[in-house]
Parts: sequence; C-alpha cells; structure tokens
Amino acid sequence: METFQTWILGLSITAFVIALIVLLISFRVNKVASWPPTPGKCPDNWTYSGGTCTNPDSGDGVTAYCKSFNVADEDKGSMKQKCDYAKDCNAGWDAVTYGGNPCT
Repeated sequence: METFQTWILGLSITAFVIALIVLLISFRVNKVASWPPTPGKCPDNWTYSGGTCTNPDSGDGVTAYCKSFNVADEDKGSMKQKCDYAKDCNAGWDAVTYGGNPCT
C-alpha cells in the first residue's frame, strides 16, 4: 500500500475508535428509563382535564361507565382495577393492558 492509503486507513481506524469510545461513554452516562413504564392517568387516546379522563369515542354504543371517570376514584386505584376497567371499556392502556406488566 502506498503511504497515503496507509495514512487514510490509520486515520479512519482512529476516528472509529474515538467515536466508539464516545458512544460507550454516552450510554454509561445516560441511564435507561425504568421498565415497566409507569401507567398514565388515563387509557390511551383519552383526554385528561380537571381530574377527569374522558373517552373521545363517546358515541351511542358507549355506556356511561365508559364515557369518563374521575381519576381520584378509589375503584380505579390498583393495577388490577385499572386492568378490569380497560377491559370492560375495550380501551388500551399502556403499562396496564400491554407493555411491561400486561394484565390477563
């Protein structure tokens, strides 16, 4: 190999090693978020306002039970209760009905 090609190859390998070291350091510094994720206050795609979760699809086929609920209600406090509510209302709820700890 010519001197120029050897110099470029050495420079490329050095740049790659430096980039790899920087990447590894950044992974070490930035800790990954805990898993499973913390469930949101409301099921997915529902709106939260003034302590109430509201189903945006509150059409004729939706029961009053599934149209909205107060977040402070005791009956939706545990993961099991959130799971039951989401199943009853056919609503996906990240970290409750799927994700790190899906209910069954």
